[in-house]
Amino acid sequence: IPQMTWTNLPDGEITFCNQRWCDYTGLTFEETKEKGRWQAIVHPDDLQQTIDLYQESLKTGRVFEVENRYKRADGTYRWHLNRGIPLKNELDEILFWIGTATDIEDQKQQMDKKDEFIGIASHELKTPLTSLKGYIQIMGVYKSEELPPVIKQYIGKANNAINKLHNLVNDLLDVSKIQAGRLNYTMNNFNLADMVNAAMENVKQIYPGYHFIGEIAPKLMVNGNSERLEQVLMNLVSNAVKYSKENTVITIRAYNHNEVIRVSVTDVGIGLSQEQMEKIFERFYRVEDKQFLTSGLGMGLYISSEIINNHKGKIGVESELGNGSTFYFELPVIAG
Repeated sequence: IPQMTWTNLPDGEITFCNQRWCDYTGLTFEETKEKGRWQAIVHPDDLQQTIDLYQESLKTGRVFEVENRYKRADGTYRWHLNRGIPLKNELDEILFWIGTATDIEDQKQQMDKKDEFIGIASHELKTPLTSLKGYIQIMGVYKSEELPPVIKQYIGKANNAINKLHNLVNDLLDVSKIQAGRLNYTMNNFNLADMVNAAMENVKQIYPGYHFIGEIAPKLMVNGNSERLEQVLMNLVSNAVKYSKENTVITIRAYNHNEVIRVSVTDVGIGLSQEQMEKIFERFYRVEDKQFLTSGLGMGLYISSEIINNHKGKIGVESELGNGSTFYFELPVIAG
């Protein structure tokens, strides 16, 4: 088969690797078995993540999956998708692991070209969009003569459309910055409760047809960027609104939870399946429901997950299909 394959025991000892592995790495099976030898094949920038996920899978029995670069025998690195699954006996005990590494270098290069195009296109769109928004605003406050009501209505609709386009362009810019490793921002100590309370007031104005319930502790000190964390919260609220057309009650909570600060948004909308929950934070992933179509490019949750990761936090979802969802993020608590 074209993939590199291997097997290992529950303690991590390698028991087999195929000829494809030996041809690619230049290592014999005996050399591969030597302690730490396979780790020398992994690109230094990818090694720690690979080891962490590998050890976690050995400990928990969960599927091992990671993208990393393997060094070829000629010294060049190529991207691979690694997956390992445990083979169990009738007592649900792990007998050994079966792993594969699939070469995805060509797909990665194509994705890099797409990311480059997204970055260029977003910057090019930003300037004319800003000018257009300015002219529309000038038209809205034109004082020389009274504008007919229908013209005011059209200007209002144009502003709404421009704001949606502006948000999409900003998302595209954020995605391009993430891929380039340039999504940087200043971090400060602040009371997260103040940001959540302010966001609560905003969403009540933005979504007047929804009933928002707030359960927010008074003091939640964190180290982070208030604007970026508000972006995450507003994105979670936007998704809750998008997928809750029938029941319009949305609950926003912020509280201390097992020595971390958790902010959550709970809706009683369409909910998510297990498969959807596993993919929901991937780039460009959109929940597909034939009876429930929504707009968007599927970037908001991906951007949110990157922001929370940069805050050394955790983002997740708890849901049941047909019974709503709770999206949340957690941040380290600081004294103050």
